[in-house]
Amino acid sequence: VPTRPKIVELIKSEFSYPKLQYPGTIAEVQLGATKAEGGSRKRVYKIGGSSALPFWRFDGVAPHLPIVALDTFDLVPPLAKPVKDAYKDVLEDPVAWAKLCVEKYGADLPSLHLVSTDPGIKNTSAADAAKLVEDVLQAVDTPIVVGGSGNPQKDMEIFSKIAQATKGEHLVFSSITTDMDMEKTVKPMIEFGHDLVALAFMDINQARELCRKSQEAGLSRTQLILDNTTGGLGYGIEYSFSIFQRTRLAALMGEEVFQVPLSSASTNAWAAREAWQKPEVLTPSDSVAPQESWGPRELRGPIWEATTALVLTLCG
Repeated sequence: VPTRPKIVELIKSEFSYPKLQYPGTIAEVQLGATKAEGGSRKRVYKIGGSSALPFWRFDGVAPHLPIVALDTFDLVPPLAKPVKDAYKDVLEDPVAWAKLCVEKYGADLPSLHLVSTDPGIKNTSAADAAKLVEDVLQAVDTPIVVGGSGNPQKDMEIFSKIAQATKGEHLVFSSITTDMDMEKTVKPMIEFGHDLVALAFMDINQARELCRKSQEAGLSRTQLILDNTTGGLGYGIEYSFSIFQRTRLAALMGEEVFQVPLSSASTNAWAAREAWQKPEVLTPSDSVAPQESWGPRELRGPIWEATTALVLTLCG
């Protein structure tokens, strides 16, 4: 039997990373303001500023790391049991809830959802909503995200009131949609120095329209963040990834209206039944693994959410 020659060395080959030059740069948006800047925050964050795709370190290093916000509600919504258990001691106290997110769970900032302001729920007044936001600002030293109830008319009202009451704090208001009066919603953000999230529903043309109209209304790209809507892992994540990636590539290739930071509501991952259902109610089939392989939902749900966040972090 002939013997094989001994491998002495591997064939030498040179490899060079591709060098891509993008004409566009993502605007840098500041969240929060220090006392010297007209606010009261001890911690301030900046997002955006990239001129290359994320994690392509051979092509360019992002000037700022992604930041993480954890949700807080002024009225407890339906929650999966693992989530409810994590916040069980503060569910009725949104101020304590926001503080727990920052101090115990390490969030960069809390995202306060003013669900009770919806006229069809409690119709909480704009003045009371503003008071709650001020209480949260007293409880944490980070910037905060302020979300409405999703009612277009009421959201415009409470955003305007809160923006005025927190002038100079550089809060992030979430969000403006195509159902809202662009001029009326954008005006207090410009006047009182805040940031605004534009929410498009998995539609790149709608995202383009929102970004264009808000900028035409006078909002600077340094005050605008785009949320293309996130479908959770197994629940539309591949479509979300496609929309986010197309948006980021368009921005880097020079489309100015898209040159803003991106935001992902990765908690939408909990909408997928695999994230929260009890193993005993999952029925095995030819296309689904046996029940026991799904694992405990106390781990499964958070991993589902974290994976959703990671997937969209990969495209900015």
